[in-house]
Parts: sequence; structure tokens; C-alpha cells
Amino acid sequence: EHTCATDSWVAAVLKIAAFVSVELHLGSGLLSSKGVPLMGKPLIEAVWPDGVPSPRMPYSPAVKAGAWVFIAGQLASNFGPEGLAAECATHPDVPYQDVAQRLQTAFVMKNLEATCAAAGASLDDHSLRIYNWFVAPDQERDGGTWPGDGFTITPYLEERDRFLTHDRPASTGMGIKNLLVKDTVVEIDLILK
Repeated sequence: EHTCATDSWVAAVLKIAAFVSVELHLGSGLLSSKGVPLMGKPLIEAVWPDGVPSPRMPYSPAVKAGAWVFIAGQLASNFGPEGLAAECATHPDVPYQDVAQRLQTAFVMKNLEATCAAAGASLDDHSLRIYNWFVAPDQERDGGTWPGDGFTITPYLEERDRFLTHDRPASTGMGIKNLLVKDTVVEIDLILK
């Protein structure tokens, strides 16, 4: 079942893919007039950064296409059986989600920074588009998630701003019920050029 937000996201990705395809073909010189890679360079190159947990599913953490870098959604997980990365675990008696949000955002941003570097890009200097998913506590009511329900993304923003210090990328945040990995509360994916 698609939601309006999902449909918008899919439409945005398709527009970006079409633009990148045209730019690779016309603007970068990487393709011949028939769309064949020149100089033996692959059109799309998978990026597997050292020191960043590798997903256990069949996808690359990032791909590089010409000057563009597309980074898959990053979670605060080491992709092991415990799910949540040990350094992001909070004490069960601490009820405030913002503590988990801050720890997990720092973990994810460090991984994004390393992934960008492995792709030959700078998180701070080359980020164009960032998508954020936040586990919000109240998803059952109509009309949104945040106004008046005590939910905040301030810890996320404060951590993000330590890594993105100028010319912040266009950004979309979505409140959701759960993420793929148990106990994770933030997921971030990124497009760079």
C-alpha cells in the first residue's frame, strides 16, 4: 500500500534518476553518443567503505554515477543479530527518545561521512539532498505526528549540524511507526554531487 508520502518520494527519485541519466549522457563525457561507457570506466560503481557496517541484504551502501553519489539509508546498526549498534544502546530506565535520537544520529552521520569519503566526496561540501525518517511515538491519530505531541528532532538537528556546517542540503523528514532494525529511531539517506 502506497501512501502520499511514498508516492512523492518515488516520483522524486524517478525525477532525479532521469536528470542524472541525462547529465551522465550529455554533461560528463563518460558516455558515448550511444550511452556506452568511455575509457573503460563503469557507468555505476558500488562503494563499500572500510569501517562502516555492511548491509546483509543484496544492495550497495552507496553507488557512484559520474559526479553523483547516492547513499542508501543508514541506520544505527552493525547488521548483526542484536540489531542496534552497541554504542547506540541507551539505558532502559531512561525514557527520553531524544537520547537515543542523538546517539543514533551521531553514529549514522559518522558512517555517512566515511561513505562519502570512500566515494571521493565530502559530506559537508557535496551534499545536495537528505531524506530523514524518524520513529515518532504517536502515529495513530490523523493530521500528522509532531505538533503538540512532545516529539522533537532537535537532538538530530544538533548532531547533523556538527557534520553539515554550511550550505545545508535540501531536506525532507518523515515520521514513521518503525524502522527495519529494532530499536533504531532515525534513518538517513543522501544524494551528493
